Amino acid sequence: MSGRAGFAYVPLREWGSLDGILIRVVGRDDTVSVHLRDGDEVHICDANREVARLLAPNLLGAMLRLHGEGRWERDENGNWNLLRFEVRGFQLLDDVPLGEAVRRLRAVKGSGWRRISEPAHELRRLRGGQGVNH
Repeated sequence: MSGRAGFAYVPLREWGSLDGILIRVVGRDDTVSVHLRDGDEVHICDANREVARLLAPNLLGAMLRLHGEGRWERDENGNWNLLRFEVRGFQLLDDVPLGEAVRRLRAVKGSGWRRISEPAHELRRLRGGQGVNH
């Protein structure tokens, strides 16, 4: 659904996650600025000192998934834009190649991944993107 000209959506707060590489952690007070690169996009987030201290050793390291509360705004075209993200926790993401990840999934008895001939298309479909027939 897209918005109408002159119609403003109210920003909302919602728990979510962001994935990327930690490229900067900086701050001198209780709120620390955390920068996460996801491809060409950089998310500038806030974290408390304790979360920032735990994040810092991962600077320019492995892929991370930041968990927290975001403030989102919907534009007149129906697109959601992140206004602010407060990091409450994180996890390191396994950066194994897709082929290895699929091999591991197929090794799980009853997972159904053995029957999937195009795993990349299925993963894209599961993440809300287009699959084979779109």
